[in-house]
Amino acid sequence: MAAKLRHGYVFAILVSVGVVAAQAASPSRDVESKIRADSAEYLAKCMADWDAATHMTRQEWARTCRRVVDNRAKFMREQGPMILQSKR
Repeated sequence: MAAKLRHGYVFAILVSVGVVAAQAASPSRDVESKIRADSAEYLAKCMADWDAATHMTRQEWARTCRRVVDNRAKFMREQGPMILQSKR
């Protein structure tokens, strides 16, 4: 009986850990909407920094801006709810 009960506890713990991991892996709607809003803002700021004297064409600059913004969004998704506390 004790062995059977222990297996039940182990199962419950594993299920709990799985739920927590699943929640951490997918950001909430608030986090995702903040990431999208921030990404649009970052992209607009980055594109506004381009000028004709820059060593890149406008197309190259845009590609670089998108790559930087995408990497920043990936980092923000990995941080999850912690990003809601930033910028306050």
